[in-house]
Amino acid sequence: MKAFNRGNFLNKVCESYLGNIVDIYTYLESTIFLLKLQDGKMTLDIQPFIEYIKEHNGKNHRAALGGSTPLFFKTVLSLKDKMKPVELGDGATVHTGGGGWDGRKGNINIGATIERWRFVEEVSNFLGIPQENFTDTYSFTENSFTMTGHYSREHRDYLFHVPEFAHVIVRDIKTLKPVKEGQRGFIQVLNAYGTSAFAGASILVDDIGEVVSYTQCPECGYRGMVIKLIGRVKGTEAKGCGATLGGDGVGGN
Repeated sequence: MKAFNRGNFLNKVCESYLGNIVDIYTYLESTIFLLKLQDGKMTLDIQPFIEYIKEHNGKNHRAALGGSTPLFFKTVLSLKDKMKPVELGDGATVHTGGGGWDGRKGNINIGATIERWRFVEEVSNFLGIPQENFTDTYSFTENSFTMTGHYSREHRDYLFHVPEFAHVIVRDIKTLKPVKEGQRGFIQVLNAYGTSAFAGASILVDDIGEVVSYTQCPECGYRGMVIKLIGRVKGTEAKGCGATLGGDGVGGN
């Protein structure tokens, strides 16, 4: 995948979001990538994943699993009919990012919206990983920072922490005034470039969020603004910066 960090379009060099993300992080030599290049297309080979979870079943080894939400969920659901659940233990974590909760990413469409609580419960039960070990990341192409959220059993959703160097305003859908805790509205992000006092960019998006707290996370104690993601405004176009795969995105497995 690192080979696709750059390409040419209309005789101009273009950067690949996914390729650069892979290139930014340091991965162990033992890292297993399930996306493979086959006949000029990226496909998903789940056999290494099956072998991995069988090998580490019941051993409580440290492991980080994650990726595209639709692909990850579809893979786990398909394995439920082929093998017994495993027990990876509390040393394992599951991290998703890049959206896809509407069941679509790029040209991948699993045909149904993915409810966050169902994703966590299904994957947790099958892989034997505690629900508190699930995290998700929220951002979008125009934004310069990410918000990481941990799963909450009480809320049956992820609670996203707003970084201290950034600012988020949730605005009432009708009046565009900032909402109170427990209320929902459009999400607006203000990015601080170079200084915490200057907003380098201000973007109002068509995502709907809910303010859980302006001051502190009710579960982990993080001091700062905490929000939940409700979804997009109805009728908006499904967009994203995720990978585009050929076929149905499961490599025929």
